[in-house]
Amino acid sequence: MSYLSTTLAHVADRHALRQLDIAERSGISKGFMSRVFSGETFDLSDKNFVSILKAFAADPKAQAELIVARCMDATQCARAEKIPGAELVHIGIKHGAKAENVGVELSENVHLSKETERAIAHLRSLCPVNSELEKHLVGYARLFGMK
Repeated sequence: MSYLSTTLAHVADRHALRQLDIAERSGISKGFMSRVFSGETFDLSDKNFVSILKAFAADPKAQAELIVARCMDATQCARAEKIPGAELVHIGIKHGAKAENVGVELSENVHLSKETERAIAHLRSLCPVNSELEKHLVGYARLFGMK
C-alpha cells in the first residue's frame, strides 16, 4: 500500500464517497481509480493527480492530505534507493492556516489520543518482524508530527 492509496481511502470514507464517485468526479476510469486505491499505480501522472484533487474541491484539508501522501510516497521511494537528499525532506500540513496559506510545516504540538499512542506502541512491537510495517509506521508518525 502507498501513502496515497491509504489516504485516498480514508478521505473518501470521510466524505462517504465510493471509488466510482471519485472516478466520475475526476474523469478517471473506474479501473484506473481502482488501481490507485489499491496502491498498484505508482505512475500516476500529475494531470490525473490534479483531477483527483479537484474531486475534493470543497475540502482543502482533504486536498492537502492527498498532496502530503503523494509526497510521502516519493520520499519513501527516494529513501529506499538511499538517495541522501531524501533524509533532508520534511513533509506535512500547516494546521490552523487558511486554505490559501497551506504550507509544509507541522505544528510541534501534536497530541495523540491514548488509544492512538497504544496502537502505535503495539505496531512498533511488530516492527522487528515486519520491516515494511516499520517504514510505513515511521512515515505516518512523521506525517502526524511525531519525531
